[in-house]
Amino acid sequence: MIMPRRVPVLQGLQRRWQTPPWLRALLAGLGILMALYILSPYLALWRLDHAIATGPPSALSGLVDIGGVREEILRRLNKDSASRIGEVSDPFIEWLQRALREPGNAALEGSVTLDWLHDLLASRSDDGADLLGAVNHAFFDAPTDFRVRIGATDPVHLHLEPHWLGWRVTAVYY
Repeated sequence: MIMPRRVPVLQGLQRRWQTPPWLRALLAGLGILMALYILSPYLALWRLDHAIATGPPSALSGLVDIGGVREEILRRLNKDSASRIGEVSDPFIEWLQRALREPGNAALEGSVTLDWLHDLLASRSDDGADLLGAVNHAFFDAPTDFRVRIGATDPVHLHLEPHWLGWRVTAVYY
């Protein structure tokens, strides 16, 4: 039995379906960019952990949009506004009640500070371990919303959004 070495029809199909080198390079570049984008909020979470473990509360300033955190809390308090803050715990409601006893938003601005956030996140680390050890969930809710849940009982929830120089915390609740 004689076996043909190459089938001419298949050779033509093979030549026609070859990917041009520029397209392969473009797809490889897009794959690398997508991988970097997916990994970048985890890097921000590591930087947040490092800032809490080694630095003063002011070290959080580049990682936290404290004004955005205040705005999200105010949106949650306003029933007519949409907020990314989910269901809150009783201790969070009690903390809000203590903070809002004064009229206006000055009490909230005085309560939601980098010091408050630093203390809140430092208290959630398990047995003095790093904050990353206490993370239960960290994944994308949307392409521009990364949600983190810290702690098993009374967890703290963080929302991170991309900014020019990385991801920043824009919502906090527990």
